[in-house]
Amino acid sequence: MSKTYHLNQTHMTPVLSAWDDMSWQEAEEFSISEFYPDHATHRPDTRGKIGYDKHGFYGIFQVKDQFVRCQPRKINDHVSEDSCVSFFFQPFGKQPYFSFEFNAGGVPSAYYIEDPTRIPHGFAKYCKLTTEELQQVRIHHSLPAVIDPEISIPQTWTVGFFLPFVILEKYCGKVEIDNLSGTVWHGNFYKCGDQTSHPHWMSWNPLAKLNFHRPEDFGNLSFQ
Repeated sequence: MSKTYHLNQTHMTPVLSAWDDMSWQEAEEFSISEFYPDHATHRPDTRGKIGYDKHGFYGIFQVKDQFVRCQPRKINDHVSEDSCVSFFFQPFGKQPYFSFEFNAGGVPSAYYIEDPTRIPHGFAKYCKLTTEELQQVRIHHSLPAVIDPEISIPQTWTVGFFLPFVILEKYCGKVEIDNLSGTVWHGNFYKCGDQTSHPHWMSWNPLAKLNFHRPEDFGNLSFQ
């Protein structure tokens, strides 16, 4: 049974740098607590909040982590190999979908995926969002951009972001706030660390297979 996350409209601009700031009080909290595989030895407490207004999505992740690593990266590099969080969503509740990933150092990677069938160098049909588009995403990260070698002692880190609707529109059409309330999109939230010393794969909605790119494993994103 799919989980449902309630996306609340925010009437106060959230502070991207502060998990506990009152500006997030309208946002429902979710927990990324589904672990795959079951024998993973590292299970960081990972939580998030997402809100929206007429301009776009506001989000923040808080991770009580250990074994944190971020290699030197550029926009659209393989940030999932680092300590990483991500937000996948299907606008208007149907394929295609967007994947937005952020490593702990605040470097983003984003794809628009029309066919997630795996092929040797990616997916059957997809495109990367451009560097110019991703430079419009505001990001706050509490840790340095590069963490290499890995920090092995416990760390609590956050990544906050503002994702403007305008950068989505050339791919999926206009997103209008007046038409969002009462609609249901689909998506998932993830935490991973593919090339850390303690690899792990976690999700908000459960996974049937170790593959984040399975829309059939997405939960419900209900706009309030």
